[in-house]
Amino acid sequence: MSKDKDTLVSWKFIEGKYVEEALGSPPRIGKHQLEPLSSASKEAGVSCNILEDHQFFTSSPEVHRHQTDLWIGIEGELQFIVGGEMVEPRVADGDSNEIKAEEIRGGTKVAVRAYDILLIPAGVPHAHTAAHGRAYIIKFPERDIVPFEKVPGWK
Repeated sequence: MSKDKDTLVSWKFIEGKYVEEALGSPPRIGKHQLEPLSSASKEAGVSCNILEDHQFFTSSPEVHRHQTDLWIGIEGELQFIVGGEMVEPRVADGDSNEIKAEEIRGGTKVAVRAYDILLIPAGVPHAHTAAHGRAYIIKFPERDIVPFEKVPGWK
């Protein structure tokens, strides 16, 4: 990681050959982040990862009150349910910025494949599963946190 001496901004450069190497690795069962982006994003203080879902068929619906997700398909296919209403929403593990639920009622099914882009604004219910899929996920912080009463399904 490098820091400009007059600022607190961190930056990180990862050569494409390392990303290519990560994508050349055999898939592992479950949902996880691939290196080198996982460590680099932590070092730089940002949230940008390559997410792999392989034989990942159970996903808790969620709403991020504080950030927008940008998904860019790399390979395979990720199945999303986006929008609709959270059924019995609750705060996730004491983090009031994350809302979880058992299901989404009335959402739209979207398949994200290579080169597809899916933008999920803060406050929008979503969930995803996959037989196998890899995607870049970039999380953009929001200035204003979505109020609980604006989360679809929150009572």
